[in-house]
Amino acid sequence: MRHRAVSPCPSPSVFKVNGVGYSFDDTDPYKTLEGAAYILQTYPDKQLEAYCDSVIDIIGKAQEPDGYLGGRPLA
Repeated sequence: MRHRAVSPCPSPSVFKVNGVGYSFDDTDPYKTLEGAAYILQTYPDKQLEAYCDSVIDIIGKAQEPDGYLGGRPLA
């Protein structure tokens, strides 16, 4: 999670099937945030909430002006 949050566009882990690569790790930050949100509902924790906010800020900065949010550069 930390590597993805620090750099949203690193070389992803790729699983190959018949020579075609499939990336599965670009959802990790979102699944981690989802799990943290469930925890925060029952066990409020200011430190965990602040960490989640910092990850959300990073994700927000990666969003394109048209709203697109992708794990890899499109150019």
